[in-house]
Amino acid sequence: MKVSWVRGLLVLITFFCLALKKDDIVELEQYFNARYSADFLKTTDNVKFVMPPGTKGRVESFKKFNSGNYGLFVELQSGANKGEKVWVYYKTPPADPGMKLYSGSDEAVAEETAVVESATSMVTTKETLALRAPASDKPHIPLVVTKEHAAKMLEQMDKAKEEIKKVENKNSQKPCDEDCKLAQATYSRDNGIPDKPAPKKAEVVQAAKPALAKNPPTKKVEEVISAPVEPVKFVGRSSAGPPVLRNPARTENPYGLGPISCVEETKGLTYQMCRSLDRNLQEEGFRIVNGGPNKIVSGTGGVKDYNRYREFRFSYVGQARQDIQFSVLDSNGTNSQSQESVFMLFPRETLPHVRSQNGQNIVTLPTGETVSFDSRTNQITGGVLSEDAPSRVGPGIRAAKISYGGKGVMIQAVGQPGKDPRRPVGDRNVTITKQGKKCVVPKKELWPDQRESSPMHFKYFSDKDFDSYLQRRCKFGLY
Repeated sequence: MKVSWVRGLLVLITFFCLALKKDDIVELEQYFNARYSADFLKTTDNVKFVMPPGTKGRVESFKKFNSGNYGLFVELQSGANKGEKVWVYYKTPPADPGMKLYSGSDEAVAEETAVVESATSMVTTKETLALRAPASDKPHIPLVVTKEHAAKMLEQMDKAKEEIKKVENKNSQKPCDEDCKLAQATYSRDNGIPDKPAPKKAEVVQAAKPALAKNPPTKKVEEVISAPVEPVKFVGRSSAGPPVLRNPARTENPYGLGPISCVEETKGLTYQMCRSLDRNLQEEGFRIVNGGPNKIVSGTGGVKDYNRYREFRFSYVGQARQDIQFSVLDSNGTNSQSQESVFMLFPRETLPHVRSQNGQNIVTLPTGETVSFDSRTNQITGGVLSEDAPSRVGPGIRAAKISYGGKGVMIQAVGQPGKDPRRPVGDRNVTITKQGKKCVVPKKELWPDQRESSPMHFKYFSDKDFDSYLQRRCKFGLY
């Protein structure tokens, strides 16, 4: 009897000592929101993706809330996101937790438990759709959709349509203000919908001929009218006049390094759109290249040198707010003699976007402000940015001098020639400026993951958090 009691006590001690140690196992039972942080409010924008029933995970740690429920930090052991570490919400019984918890690091012999403190693994079980859509642009949809799922989805769609109709009816009764008119114009221009029927080609030709009789054009009127029209993309107004039209798709960037393809998608345009080859050719940036010879990019003996160029690349990987940036590269064709700088502008109100109009490539910056490039030479001609030519080409090349005259905050990171400017090689610090104020901080404070394999995510995906950092570190903020 005594031996049995002692043995039982040892089992219990061993059981609790092993609980929640690193590399133990867990498994889920329902469609769960996988989150970046242990904040489970519905209003919190931290959903990374949705996990289907049967997803297994290994418990790393847990957090107990005043409600008696828990947040579990797990490393996924199965599914499309195997290896990811995320937070999931566990409701304590008698509520349905939507998952099974197991104690023991060996999955084959692990026993089911209702005690979170002793759980080492979990499995999702409950077949209920998650309350919020995943942040990923590739939601994990179950391979088999049951009739019950389909019926619920159709019911939710019908309810959503009814709510939309109510809002539209309510809005239609309000007078159309300036923003309303702007939205109408934006819809028409973005979708190619004319405000009124376009006149027929013959009518335009007939009307144009008398006016051009005294000054005949070099081409026939019919040829001019038949020529393809350069598409014009509508962009938002400056930050002083919202609304912003291209909100980031997500706050935090869940993606790592991946292949990007940049091509001139429309004949005649002098900028290239950049798309991800891993995410169904999703738009994730654009580049504007100045090939010279001009005052910014010199030639060789006054002749164009195809190895020399300056490239502005505007990037927003995953269309996420976290990594909205642009870089400026001065190159002479040799990597070790090419100099790149990385810039970030705040507040990040919109994804950068570009349109071509009246001989200008007009870029809307993250702040909503604009900068214009001559569409023939791709030199900056106006806006809140200005540029100077590099002080030297070739060995000893120095970083481009880019000035910002807007109302926001700019970060500039400069590196060693041929190296990523965000890495502490050469210059270990970055410069932060705002309307004449200047602050210098270590690069590692803004890009903390400096491993060779790191995707170099900016630390502050929230402007509010970055504002707090600036107030503390630089004695000025974003606003």
